[in-house]
Amino acid sequence: MKKSILITLLALWTGYAFTQTQNSLDNLFSKNGEIYFKFKPEFQNDINRLTKIISIDNVDGDIIIANANQKEFEEFLKLGYDYTILPHPNKNFNPKMLSVDDLKNIKDWNTYPTYDAYVAMMYQFETDYPLICDVFSIGQSVQGRELLVAKISDNLSTDEDEPEFLYTSTMHGDETAGYIFMLRLIDSLLTSYGTVPRIIGLINEIEIYINPLANPDGTYWGGNNTVSGAIRRNANSVDLNRNYPDPEDGPHPDGNPWQPETIAFMNFAENHHFVISSNMHGGAEVCNYPWDTWSQYPADTDWWEYVCHEYADTAQTFSPSGYMSGFDDGITNGYAWYSIAGGRQDYMNYFHQCREFTLELTNTKLLSASQLPAYWGYNRRSLLNYMEQVLFGIRGIVTDSITGQPIKAEVFILNHEADSSWVYSEIPVGNYHRPIYAGTYDIQFSAGGYITKVIENVNVTNKNTTLLDVQLVPENFFQVNIKVFLEGPFNGTDMNTDLNSGGFIPLYQPYTGSPWNYTGTESVVSVPVNVVDWVLIELRDTTDASLATGETMIGWQAAFILNNGSVVGLDGSNMPWHVATITNNLFMVIWHRNHLGIISAFPLTKTGGVYTYDFTTGAGQAYNSGQKDIGGAWGMVAGDGNGDGIVDDFDISVTWTSDAGKSGYWRGDFNMNGQTDNIDKNGFWLPNFGQGSQVPD
Repeated sequence: MKKSILITLLALWTGYAFTQTQNSLDNLFSKNGEIYFKFKPEFQNDINRLTKIISIDNVDGDIIIANANQKEFEEFLKLGYDYTILPHPNKNFNPKMLSVDDLKNIKDWNTYPTYDAYVAMMYQFETDYPLICDVFSIGQSVQGRELLVAKISDNLSTDEDEPEFLYTSTMHGDETAGYIFMLRLIDSLLTSYGTVPRIIGLINEIEIYINPLANPDGTYWGGNNTVSGAIRRNANSVDLNRNYPDPEDGPHPDGNPWQPETIAFMNFAENHHFVISSNMHGGAEVCNYPWDTWSQYPADTDWWEYVCHEYADTAQTFSPSGYMSGFDDGITNGYAWYSIAGGRQDYMNYFHQCREFTLELTNTKLLSASQLPAYWGYNRRSLLNYMEQVLFGIRGIVTDSITGQPIKAEVFILNHEADSSWVYSEIPVGNYHRPIYAGTYDIQFSAGGYITKVIENVNVTNKNTTLLDVQLVPENFFQVNIKVFLEGPFNGTDMNTDLNSGGFIPLYQPYTGSPWNYTGTESVVSVPVNVVDWVLIELRDTTDASLATGETMIGWQAAFILNNGSVVGLDGSNMPWHVATITNNLFMVIWHRNHLGIISAFPLTKTGGVYTYDFTTGAGQAYNSGQKDIGGAWGMVAGDGNGDGIVDDFDISVTWTSDAGKSGYWRGDFNMNGQTDNIDKNGFWLPNFGQGSQVPD
């Protein structure tokens, strides 16, 4: 009985103690839904395990400062560490607030706006500067507040060969200096455009995007009229800088669903092609570059250290001694400071090939309003310096070598890239931008369906731009080197160009009508010299010429034939090209408007990317001896005035008769000298009467 009573008493005491502990925890989290605390880990490498449980905010020597919601803190307590609860940054923070009515009186930027004033201010920027500023929402927070972005550019609605740049701040709602700095940066850019050359250049050459407040629910946790109750997390008590997909720890490293704010920024990044960005924080003064999630350094470590030192060094120059001078003189590798998973910086770098770093602006998270102007002065020039870096490095446009159309291609620095550091050209312009440290590089350009191209020894110097436009050749691209003679204009050595010299050859291809019904739109401004006439060339893919029926056609195009028999493109010199996959053998058909069509008796021979065939060397070069000896060479048979594939009475009674006596470009002009007369009938039609084309139907 005594034992039973003792067990009952112990159970009651344990339950009472648990209840008291739970009540204490509930009270601890009742105001902010989160706490800050510090502790000393038993082993330094415990950080990697702890960062999966709580949000590490800072590491100072062997002391960890952390933030947690109640669920996370209860998990932390199970580890048995001694800890000290710290005052929340919002304690006793009650800054001067700017209302909507006060917007016109902004001079010193030494206040924080109410939420309504913030929204009004953003849209007022657009109203005041509609030609260079567009303000829009990329989504809403948990509590329905807008995630606003200002786009600043000289051509707001036009896709140009310009890099996209992004600044975003205060994804931790209680780190607010960057919030005001970004509002002031927008104002400074807009009001300086047209008068300050540097600002004019930035706006004219960059698509600038600025999001001042990425976590409005956290910043206005105390209500829309004050930031005095600002907290780190969003309204679901999720740390947004642990909520992104992580290159090492997967899509949900914090164990939480993606938050509305996270999804909005992920979609925003997906719909854009940001080259460089930064997200702004508080609680330290340092430029934190990738990676945060793992220990290996990024491929562009030299560049990161260069641009981060440029930021920190400039800030030091224009601030009191000691500002942004800790760590490695104001910069640090993220993992070397402390590891996190699910950070925005690593997400943007790895999944979007965007150079983003974490900018810690102030040791004090909630900077007093009176100090905002001074800290803006420390950072103003550095913010512009970093933005300007998006213009430097290697840039250009990647296009299809045949059509000139832009291509989305991978731009890969050989013997350099790692961990998704390469970049891509962007549709619809085809422009790419590759920030990189000074050096000499070999660059590989590749895209699906195109032949990979490597350009060697590309030289880059810091704070300069190396322009490199690239054309990629389609994988199934080839040219055809064809020689053929037409009987009519042949003079024993080459062909006369009377139609050309007489100005009779049309500028638009002449095969739109029956029997060809060709729909191509080939045309020229002027007919090149040495051109005899237009021809229509057709490619057929099969095993043997006898099987090369019309069903085997894989492409055709209008081209020019020169006086030496060469078939050329519209420029009058280059070989015609095609993009097609050859499954069997390639055969060539030549059509002309008043000569019998022919097809190659044998497959064209390929050397490199060129298929070659010469019809002129013998009767057997055309299938079924479909051409004739024209005196010194073999050529296509003249006299088929209506193009029906046979030289017969209709070519005289209909075609020649209607054209007789006329000068110009007529199908009854079989010798193609610009005059339709008896020579055409008696010298070409009559000797060829009864002959027919041997091209398989």
